[in-house]
Amino acid sequence: DAEEVKMLGWQDEGFYAFANGAYEEKFTRVDEYGIIKHLIAKGEEEAEEKYFFIPAMSNIYKDEKDQYDLEKKFVYVKRDVKFSDWAQLFYEVFGENGVIGMSFYISSLFRDMIYSRFKFFPHLFHFGPPGTGKSTMCWAIQYMFGLERKPFMLNAGTAVGFHRTFAQFRNAVVWFDEYNNSIEFKRVQDLKSAYDGAGHVKGEWSASGGNSNKTTTTPVESACNISGQELPIADNALFKRCILLQYYQTIFTDAEKERLTQLQKLQEKGLSHITGALTRFRKKMETEYFKTFDEVEREILKALDEDPTIESRIIKNMAVIATTFKVLKEELPWPWNWPKMLVVIVKNIRSQNNLISNAKETSQFWDMVEYCIDEGELRDGEDFKVEHTNSVKVTIDRKAIDKNLGNIKKVLYIRIATAHPKYLEALRKQGEKKGMDKGSLAHYLSHSPGFIGMVSSTRFKKGDKSFTSSAYAFEYEVLEKQDYNFERMDPELEPEEDDRELMPKKDGEASPF
Repeated sequence: DAEEVKMLGWQDEGFYAFANGAYEEKFTRVDEYGIIKHLIAKGEEEAEEKYFFIPAMSNIYKDEKDQYDLEKKFVYVKRDVKFSDWAQLFYEVFGENGVIGMSFYISSLFRDMIYSRFKFFPHLFHFGPPGTGKSTMCWAIQYMFGLERKPFMLNAGTAVGFHRTFAQFRNAVVWFDEYNNSIEFKRVQDLKSAYDGAGHVKGEWSASGGNSNKTTTTPVESACNISGQELPIADNALFKRCILLQYYQTIFTDAEKERLTQLQKLQEKGLSHITGALTRFRKKMETEYFKTFDEVEREILKALDEDPTIESRIIKNMAVIATTFKVLKEELPWPWNWPKMLVVIVKNIRSQNNLISNAKETSQFWDMVEYCIDEGELRDGEDFKVEHTNSVKVTIDRKAIDKNLGNIKKVLYIRIATAHPKYLEALRKQGEKKGMDKGSLAHYLSHSPGFIGMVSSTRFKKGDKSFTSSAYAFEYEVLEKQDYNFERMDPELEPEEDDRELMPKKDGEASPF
């Protein structure tokens, strides 16, 4: 009797399954029927003998060429390439992106363990124009699990194929290519859900042909590489669930091309023997990972100067892969040290956070606000105002609290009640898809950089009359840094108060001269 291995990769019995065998301390190849013998420890000196059936390479299916096509590429390849040689070359080819990419790959081998505690595992998003190397890194990571496996194309693949990709392997990396913000919105939501480990749920059909009450779930078991030429701003929440790698370089020196050629030759036959060897560190990771995580997160926060404008989710995502490096830094000959990695991490986090602050949900709103001001649909003093102040009275849990801003700052007050319908109308005029509802918009604005708080009552003017209204308050300087300008009068062009009496009067007014 043998138990079937239904999903290649890490098994709860303590070994990593490839299509052609299993790795635990050493590699054991399947026999002609696809069966391996595995010893399961039951005590310090006692072990239970158990057999497992891995069907992909079994002679039972030798005449069925198309069956287990992907699994047959997820194989253990015995090579004499050392981790140190591969890691150094990988780092030289990809530079700072390689620091994060390699740490992500090694962390993926322990994804189930990390997910069991945190209930999330970050995606790695590769963004850049064609010819910059984003696909090159994704291919390099694919080769760590055997032979060449093509990515799933997000803009063309079927829904069934999409969901099955998540569940092909456990504790490996799957690759979704050709991301763009016009792909089906449900697919974007499913990528977002995969971060939280939420699989695809579907109903079962009964034998009589009707829909039964039973459901089946296609689980999420692997880490995800996503690549594309557009930033993932179709839903800001997906952007925050990714570690972003940016690729810019399109022209490479002869030396850089030579290093890439060396890496490609090194990996073309597969480097899965390195993956197998890395699973030996499972016990060390289980013992030290979670206590080290808190330490790493604190170090990253300190290096970021405890900046409150940085999304905590981005920091945690980065801490997940940085902790793997910290736990294994003495076990492996990494091409960099912790201080270097910390510099790369901080730079990456700040860059992604700045991009998120300009992401579609909020930037589109501010774009429409600026448009409406130009069109006269939103009026200075009536729908919004900019004031200089060092404190703002915000409402938190129905209580008014003075929020001290330190120095005197420019503060934008905007009435969402009037701005929201004008924003929707402006989007329609420009042929854009429907904007966010008022509640969703308020949520995104209240979590965007520069947000001070909701003000329950502040004074506005309509003509000669003044009135009070609720408004959202923002630090105007933060919006200015994003190239927004809501003040249409240049203060430098306004006459000084004392000079106004000397200016020529309009017809009908007495001249001082």
